Amino acid sequence: MSEDAYRFRDWYIPQRMMGAIDRYVNQGIQPGHFLTGVICNDLKEAMSRADDENMANLPAYLGYFYNEAPSACWGSEEKMKAWLESFKKEEGAKAMKHTGIKATQSEIEEIQKLATEASQTPVILLFGKHDLSRDAWERAKKRCHEIALAHGLPEITGFYGLTKDGEFVEA
Repeated sequence: MSEDAYRFRDWYIPQRMMGAIDRYVNQGIQPGHFLTGVICNDLKEAMSRADDENMANLPAYLGYFYNEAPSACWGSEEKMKAWLESFKKEEGAKAMKHTGIKATQSEIEEIQKLATEASQTPVILLFGKHDLSRDAWERAKKRCHEIALAHGLPEITGFYGLTKDGEFVEA
């Protein structure tokens, strides 16, 4: 058995695979064929591309994406395409409209706390309708927008986000 990076019951994801998963989930970088099959919920593709170790541990991948990853990033080819596309849009964030208005340190900390909570909220579906992880991200996004409006920024289509240095940008 190789060094495992994620364990789900009796199965594990090898450490060597976590980089590709992390790059996909956090940076929107297209993974290889095996992970694409897993992410798209295409068992035939995943099994035909898996090496022996990954095939034996396929349940761990499903456990990981179900319990750890945002629900919007996996489950179908359409979801995967939309996830990858969302990062292309984020690349355009540099072209987002900067407002020149910055949040206070306490406001930045509040938004960071909400974002941290959202990133740690497991994907749990309630009654097949409510995704607690998505709801947590929506609360963070909404609160950031409210703070921007409180700074006198006009209402916009979309929402306001924060840059790393605390400047509000139109997203």
